[in-house]
Amino acid sequence: MEKKTGQTPLREIEIFGIPALFTDQDIPPDEQSPDMFYYELVSADGNAALLGTVLTLIPVEIPESGERDVYDSDLMINSY
Repeated sequence: MEKKTGQTPLREIEIFGIPALFTDQDIPPDEQSPDMFYYELVSADGNAALLGTVLTLIPVEIPESGERDVYDSDLMINSY
């Protein structure tokens, strides 16, 4: 299911077992809700291109390095 907040389309997903929302856009800090946790997904191919932003109500456990790999089994995107 896709939802719109302002002009930002959001898709329902699940990441690491946590319900979340995803957009392929960057969400500037001044447009972020203080009640949500924001995570940028970047490509692992060496160019660090932004793939999108994940928003959750529950924090995702991130190692001290500040990065966590996401594999196909970690990410479920609902297709309606």
